[in-house]
Amino acid sequence: MKRFLLLLVFLSQLVFADDSYLIDDSLAMARQGEFVRASNLIVDLANNGDSNAQYVLSMYFRDPNALNIPEVGEMWLMRAAENNNAKAQYDLGWRLAAGWKNDTVEDIVEMIYWFERATFNGSDDAYANLATLYDNEHRNVLLEMEVAANNGNAMAQFNLGWINARGLVSSEGLMQDMDVAKVWFEKSAKLGFKDAVEVLQNNF
Repeated sequence: MKRFLLLLVFLSQLVFADDSYLIDDSLAMARQGEFVRASNLIVDLANNGDSNAQYVLSMYFRDPNALNIPEVGEMWLMRAAENNNAKAQYDLGWRLAAGWKNDTVEDIVEMIYWFERATFNGSDDAYANLATLYDNEHRNVLLEMEVAANNGNAMAQFNLGWINARGLVSSEGLMQDMDVAKVWFEKSAKLGFKDAVEVLQNNF
């Protein structure tokens, strides 16, 4: 019951100013506990590529007190994240961050990837998490990611390109190097990483 009430509170705080009225109607139904009707109302919108509808559906299906079909919820969450929904990207990063001090390098690389993408799409929470990670004395995640990048991890290479392009705040100020960023993007693109290919096409 407590989780159900928390979900209702969270749903009440969601606002999608630029999206279809169908999402607002769906959320209103969900707040009344009518999750089947709520999901049916926006499934076509989600299938047509609306990332906010995809994210809302992921919540309905992931929550055990709602529709509780986790694998379907995961599918919608990934589709929303890949469709540049900052909330979905943050959720993926946060889930990986839960035990980051003991996680593998691969998990760290993926966590940073999603937080970086969420930051680009306007998530202040993702930015704050990145700042904490990059400045943590217990684990040098940037060094670990650079090792992974040098060992041929395309996602790590993309991350380093993005970090250098965006700029990393340090005690010395904002460290930004577009030339270094381009080198990492090119390495990632050569390994077939789609995001890196798109960045190079659109920005260099």
